[in-house]
Amino acid sequence: MIFALVKTGDRPFPPEPPSQNSLWQLLLIGFCLVDGMALLFIPLGIYGSVLLTTILLLFLFLPLLFLVIRLSAKFGNLLYIALFLSLLSAGVSAFYIGHSIGFFLGIPVGKNANLAQGGEFGNDRILIFRGVKVLTNYVSSRSAVRKIKTEPKHTKTIYFHVAPLVSANWKEGDPIYVWIACGRVELPNCVWGNSVFFWGESLKTHSLYPYYKLSVQDAGRAYKFSIPEYPMIFRPISDPECTGFRVCSFSTILGSFVSF
Repeated sequence: MIFALVKTGDRPFPPEPPSQNSLWQLLLIGFCLVDGMALLFIPLGIYGSVLLTTILLLFLFLPLLFLVIRLSAKFGNLLYIALFLSLLSAGVSAFYIGHSIGFFLGIPVGKNANLAQGGEFGNDRILIFRGVKVLTNYVSSRSAVRKIKTEPKHTKTIYFHVAPLVSANWKEGDPIYVWIACGRVELPNCVWGNSVFFWGESLKTHSLYPYYKLSVQDAGRAYKFSIPEYPMIFRPISDPECTGFRVCSFSTILGSFVSF
């Protein structure tokens, strides 16, 4: 009987349920991580570059991870989800929200590109093209078939249309420095329009860049153009302010998700 009493006394007590104050503190920490990172990276979206954004994310990762490890002992492992979402919101803020806020505030986002003089535009993510035209007579297209994740037996064809983007006074025989990609990959034919002013986003680091690159190389062979190893391909940002409306509440949604 004594032995049984001793063993019973050695049993650990069940953990106490988290208090209401702890839940509110966890929610507050999650919001601070997610929305704080989003606010921090807005200036990078306006003035910075992809390389600078990546370096800062890598620099902040270890301190944030150490902080989350220390706090998770008290608030639980949900903070690791908050850490992941904070890094995600930082990227969205730098690449989308920052540009949109720059448009709203009248801050010039992007570098002016002079296609008449040429130059290296590959390191700039956003360029402003003025007085340009699309050479619709030299369009090149490729297509690819991909499976639909929700319906593996069904496939969908996507199209990669490209065309030369040149200055308004371009003449036959002049060099071509930039190619423009069609913004709609689901259409077999692209409507290019006659815009003489728009923002362009570089596809250099985009996952679909190799497919557009093949289309540009096809155009070079077909029309006898000189094509560099890594051609500069941009896609138009037709309505950046509308893009901002679609993503400006993204960080708030991520912060709310932490509470579940």
